Amino acid sequence: MRNSFAAFLLPMVLLAGGALAQPAAPAAPGAGPNRAAAEAGDAQAQAVLGMSLLLGRGLPKSEAEGIAWLRKAADQGNATGQGILGYAYLEGLGVGKDIAQGVALTRKAAEQGLPAAQATLARLYFMGKDVPVDDAEAIKWMRLAAGRGNRDGQRLLGAAYAAGRGVPKDPAEARKWLQLAAKQGDAEAKAALEAMTATPGRKAPEESIEAVRAAAEKGDARSQWALGFAYGAGKDVPRDDAKAVEWYRKAAQQGYAPAQYNLSTHYWFGVGVKADRAQSIAWLRKAASLHLAIAQYSLGAKHLVGEGVKRDPVEAAMWMRLAADQGYEKARAPLAELEAKLKPAQVEASKKRAQAWLKANPKPAAA
Repeated sequence: MRNSFAAFLLPMVLLAGGALAQPAAPAAPGAGPNRAAAEAGDAQAQAVLGMSLLLGRGLPKSEAEGIAWLRKAADQGNATGQGILGYAYLEGLGVGKDIAQGVALTRKAAEQGLPAAQATLARLYFMGKDVPVDDAEAIKWMRLAAGRGNRDGQRLLGAAYAAGRGVPKDPAEARKWLQLAAKQGDAEAKAALEAMTATPGRKAPEESIEAVRAAAEKGDARSQWALGFAYGAGKDVPRDDAKAVEWYRKAAQQGYAPAQYNLSTHYWFGVGVKADRAQSIAWLRKAASLHLAIAQYSLGAKHLVGEGVKRDPVEAAMWMRLAADQGYEKARAPLAELEAKLKPAQVEASKKRAQAWLKANPKPAAA
């Protein structure tokens, strides 16, 4: 998660304000953090200056000085400072890793109403990251963050409704929250919506469920995938996410890419199986390596934000390009948007990576 640190921090500063903290007067365009205001004791200016120094955004990077300014802001009760300093302790960035201190500071910021901190607490409790899994606590913070428009909170709440964790399973409610996050540009929410509304590049067999089951039990991978899909969707059989995972796994272990992708999604959101991001990424990579376009796009989206993998925009562009070049239309716009933000050398590097990958992994004729 360390590599998604910048993606976490920026919404914190943008969303802080009003009852949360009194922001410093806006600096002149290009002037960067307001050091004078920070030195005069303005807590929000101290938090912004601390973040800038910690990340090297607009100022030479200095983790020690950044932490010092964040601590000043936090000591004044500033929610932004508390939230960023809490995350630094959780990740061991500029300070020794201290989970208890990180959770305590994040909670203080969340209790003041900082949406990014609320979303972080929700993620910790939902995924069991550094704290015991607590669905009720996770849902509480998700609702607060999502209600204030935080896209991480919206995505997490959508995932909870999709999985039926802490709330009744409700696909319509899941789509509502995922769509809100997707409208804010959340790549993972877009991928989750795609997984909910479409099969990954293959049509399920048209045979009766009895015929599909008979073929699946004889070991036919495509039928195993189709039976898993039927259980996951409640189509012709009672919905049973655990059985969906069971049949997806059988097909995935035979190298059937659509099943590998579906299994990855179940592990990511904890649907029918305990959430396990490492397992999710492992299966996603397998599907992507077999040239499944939606898996390649999803892997690129994860590299873009650093969720479950190292944040690497060049790698993200490579995977999105591989998907787009296969005709996966939903990858084209995000790829174009990403490339517009990259330096020309980075765009060229992503193209070379894609070419090298294709040379090392030629697409089978039947893929």
